[in-house]
Amino acid sequence: MPNFFETFVMYWRISTELVYFIYFEEFMNKSLTILIVALFIGFTIRETNAALLTMTSNDIQTSLDMLTAQEPETPEEEEEDDEFKWEDEDDWDDVEDLEELDGYVFLKEILSNESKFEWEKSAPTIEFQYGLATPRLDEKGWNGDFAQLGTATTRFGYSTVANSDNSTQVAEYSFYFLDFHTTLEDLYKEVNDATKTRAESWRIGIGSQGGYGWRIAEKGLLTLYTGSTMNWGKHDFIDQQTLDAPNNIATKVFQTDVHYGQSMSSGIKARIGRYVNVTAEYEMQTTFPRFQFWKWTLSGLCHRATNLMVSIFTNDIEERTPMVVPVINFVLQSAINYGYYELTKNDVNWPANTAPPLQQEAFKVGMSFSF
Repeated sequence: MPNFFETFVMYWRISTELVYFIYFEEFMNKSLTILIVALFIGFTIRETNAALLTMTSNDIQTSLDMLTAQEPETPEEEEEDDEFKWEDEDDWDDVEDLEELDGYVFLKEILSNESKFEWEKSAPTIEFQYGLATPRLDEKGWNGDFAQLGTATTRFGYSTVANSDNSTQVAEYSFYFLDFHTTLEDLYKEVNDATKTRAESWRIGIGSQGGYGWRIAEKGLLTLYTGSTMNWGKHDFIDQQTLDAPNNIATKVFQTDVHYGQSMSSGIKARIGRYVNVTAEYEMQTTFPRFQFWKWTLSGLCHRATNLMVSIFTNDIEERTPMVVPVINFVLQSAINYGYYELTKNDVNWPANTAPPLQQEAFKVGMSFSF
C-alpha cells in the first residue's frame, strides 16, 4: 500500500514553507516563488489522487482504524497526567510582564510581520521620469544601428520606509507600482540619424524597487535602490523599409503583436522634505521575441536564487554594520542584474538556448511625490 499520509504531509509542508517565504519577501520577487507553490500544490493533489485510487477498501479501513485506535488510560496514567508540570512552571509567577516570555515575543513578531523592521504606513506615490534610451539587437544578420530617442515613465503605487532596529540613521525603502512607459522620437531625436532605425515603443507593467538609505536631518533620506518590472508592450520601427532584407527579418518579429518583457534598474533617490523625491536611474529593458514558459522559469530561478543569496548576505551585514549596508547591497544587486542582462543578450532565457531579445538601455532623471 502506498504511504499516502506521509506523501501528503511532506508535500503540504513544502507548500506551506514556500507560502511563508512569499509572505516575507518583496512583491515583485515573489512571482517565481508563487509559481513554484502552485506546482507543488498541483503535484500534491495528483499524488493524493493516485494514492487514493490504488488503495483498496481494506487498506482504507485499516488506515482509519489506525487513526481512531486509542488505548484506554489506566488509573496510574491518569494520576501521572494530573501531576504533569512544565519544567519552568514554578518560575512563571516571577514574570511580571507577559512580553518577557520569548515565545510570546516570537509569536507577536510573526503575526504582526514586524520581526525585523517597524514599518511606517504606506504612502501613495506618483513618480515621473524623463531620459534617453538606446535599443540594441544582437540578432545574427543584423548590421543596422538604432537611433537614440527620448523616453518617459509614469508610476503609480505605494512606498514605505522601514526603520532599522540596528541604527537610527539607516532605513529600508520599498516601492510597489504600476508602470507606464513610452519611447518616442517626439520626445528626443538625434540630429544625424538618417542612417539609423528609430525604434518607438510603449509598455505597461507592474514592478517594485527596494534598497537601503541614510537618514539626513529630520526628514531627509538618501536611498540607493534596485528595481525590476514585468511588462507588456509593442514596438514600431520607423524607416525599416529602407533597410536591407536581413535587417527587416531581424526586427519583424518584434513589430508584430504585443510582447512580454522585463526590466531591471539601479538608481539613487534623495528625499527633500516630506513629500518630494529627486531620482536618477539607469534601466535595462529586455523584450522577448516569444514567451517559452519552462525556459523562462529556469532562467528566472537562476537569477532569483542569486538575488536571494545577496539579500541574506546584506541582512547579516545590516545587523552588524548598518551604516555600510546601503552601498554593499546596491553594488552587489546591481552587479548581479547587469551580469544577468549581459548573459541574456544572445539567449533571452539564459542558460537555455533561445533566441536573442530586443534590449534597451536608458538613463532617466525625475521626481516622485509621496502623500
